Amino acid sequence: MPRERAVAGPNGTLIAPAGVEWDAIRVSRFPALQALKRLKSGSVLVDPTPSNPVLYFFVAPGSAADWHVPHTIALGATASVVLPPPSRQAPPGPYWLVPPGTSLAIRLTSAQELRAALAAGLTEAPAYIESIRTTAANVLAWDTGLPRHDDLRDTLWLLGGHLQALIHLLGDAARTCPESDTARASALLAIDEARVCLAASPGSGLVSATRHARSLAQELKQLCDQYQALTDARTGEPA
Repeated sequence: MPRERAVAGPNGTLIAPAGVEWDAIRVSRFPALQALKRLKSGSVLVDPTPSNPVLYFFVAPGSAADWHVPHTIALGATASVVLPPPSRQAPPGPYWLVPPGTSLAIRLTSAQELRAALAAGLTEAPAYIESIRTTAANVLAWDTGLPRHDDLRDTLWLLGGHLQALIHLLGDAARTCPESDTARASALLAIDEARVCLAASPGSGLVSATRHARSLAQELKQLCDQYQALTDARTGEPA
């Protein structure tokens, strides 16, 4: 990477321009992790922001120009990405899931292979929905005792990631339905409500954060129900 094109960021990071030696593909966590199972090479960056965990894949410069893949955003010549040092492979902050070489020598992923891996991964959505239901049910079943702080932090991260991924999955499913479809309207309303919950602050105390976790779990349950309703509507099965 030409260092003169990057700007020093906080905590040892670099704010690097896309479109020079690579374009970046930002992918919601669930589709990204499913795609990773099918990919053999390439550096992968994680932004673990609690409300919207995403992964970045790096493809050849120019690939973003004709990139149109659900659950992803292509970052080309007008965008920048915050890159942590190659040795940073855990949070807090952005970190490498698959690190680059020394001096931030980014290893590229084939754009064609990434497209195929993302498409294949989304066929596993029904199993993912069931896993979300289990996670949400476990949180909603918490007894009156409060979880440990570390457990709660990890749970909030997990719930936020699931909620963001499901918002994308449900949104894509809703857009395949006619605008007059009541299931579509109900799904879009549920998405709006989930985004409000996702944007809310968990608060500074253990009690308020636990309450927020339960709210996220309830929203997940609602979105799972909406996704199932849309799936049934498209296949003609009774709800």
